[in-house]
Amino acid sequence: MGDPPLDSQPGIVQIKGYLSGQNVTTLWDISEWNTDNSTTWKDWYIPICPPHPQNEKATLLSLLLGKSPISKKIKDIRGWGNRTGVYSTSASYKCIKSSPHIPDNPAIWKSIW
Repeated sequence: MGDPPLDSQPGIVQIKGYLSGQNVTTLWDISEWNTDNSTTWKDWYIPICPPHPQNEKATLLSLLLGKSPISKKIKDIRGWGNRTGVYSTSASYKCIKSSPHIPDNPAIWKSIW
């Protein structure tokens, strides 16, 4: 909630294509983990790439700034933001209500329900 999907971001088409060609298909694949403790995330790591997607590499890293994977043991997948990963109206409502960008106006919520 709050951030558009990376897949829809303009300006990262070439780096996405390059990474896909390198079998980098999820954010997990560009996650770097500390060697002293295998469950501690360190940073994003994008391998050295040809000159043409170099600017887009910086754009992608800026989009990922402040974000990190959940766990080294859990690979990222597409899904709804709840424990099961399956959409439900209840989970949607809770997710929307918890967003800092949604006004807490009871009249709006009554009209939705």
